[in-house]
Amino acid sequence: MAVRAGAGLGDVEAAVRAVVERHDVLRMRAELSAEGVWRLTVPEVSEGSTVPMVKRVDAAGLDAEAFGRLVVVERGAAQGRLSPAAGVMVQGVWFDRGPGVEGVLLLVAHHLVVDGVSWRIIVPDVRAALAEPSAELSVVPTSFRRWARLLVDEARARAGELGFWRGVAGTPDPLVGARALDAVVDVAASAGQLELRLSADVTRRVLGAVPAAFHGEINDVLLAALARAVGRWRGAGQGPVVVDVEGHGREELPGVDLSRTVGWFTSVYPVAL
Repeated sequence: MAVRAGAGLGDVEAAVRAVVERHDVLRMRAELSAEGVWRLTVPEVSEGSTVPMVKRVDAAGLDAEAFGRLVVVERGAAQGRLSPAAGVMVQGVWFDRGPGVEGVLLLVAHHLVVDGVSWRIIVPDVRAALAEPSAELSVVPTSFRRWARLLVDEARARAGELGFWRGVAGTPDPLVGARALDAVVDVAASAGQLELRLSADVTRRVLGAVPAAFHGEINDVLLAALARAVGRWRGAGQGPVVVDVEGHGREELPGVDLSRTVGWFTSVYPVAL
């Protein structure tokens, strides 16, 4: 995001720190207990990390290509400075383009504390803090901590569903390939991609006509297509296809307003197709 010309490192640091102080989950720490159990804790503002949140990088006079290379290098370095155990969940890089020129602020955050929706909250808050350093950021109606506690209550209320979900998760699921996945070999870096382009007419039907005909959603159509494709690959009589379906996780609960809550809300649940 743009940083006004004439701003200094202190201004940028103060803006980022103001956002971290407003959104408690951005101060979260991941702690490993003596029993080997991970715990997530959120300290008070006064007890948060004192590690600088923003690094200044001289980018004056660089052309677009050179600047792009610099951004890639500094992004990787910023990711390396993240430390959940130390409560360093956010790092910024201010690219100073020189006197009288707008700078650029790059923000990175650990996935433990943000999801896609969170960035729609964080970015406008940082911009507001940069524009009006003395202004107070809007309040957060529901903290991530309160949401987590409400989820515990919701889980207890739905304990009767546990048998059903265990049954779905335990559904036999024959291999799609020739072997089981290997955690050492089958990593993101070795993954391949298959891209298929659909015509405008087919796309319109997939997004509109087909889900409407079955009173479903787009995900239902895509999952049905996946099940048919895997079924053909495996051959007849191989049983259902079990997949983990991911959702945004920001489910509506009575009295809860998550419009300004930052955090990783993603939910995952098994489906047998």
